[in-house]
Amino acid sequence: MKYRISNHKTRISIRIEDVSGCNEEVLDSLRNCQQGNCSCPTAEYGKLRGIQVVANGDGVSITLESSSGEQLDAAAIEKCLQYTLKRSEKNKG
Repeated sequence: MKYRISNHKTRISIRIEDVSGCNEEVLDSLRNCQQGNCSCPTAEYGKLRGIQVVANGDGVSITLESSSGEQLDAAAIEKCLQYTLKRSEKNKG
């Protein structure tokens, strides 16, 4: 899987490509994060106002919005994303 992270002032946009074969596992992991059951090793979750996840084609688009006065750390978010993708691949079988 390939991904691209774009850091904006109050949000981070992520596009994950080539999720075929792991699509449901990736979406399940991201839905857990949306519901407050994030298992990522980061404190960034506490800075979030919202998470939007959209599956389209062979990819997934994610938008992370920061709470008022907070700024998200793109490097920490990338580590969390890598963790989530590895878990999704492991849970595939």
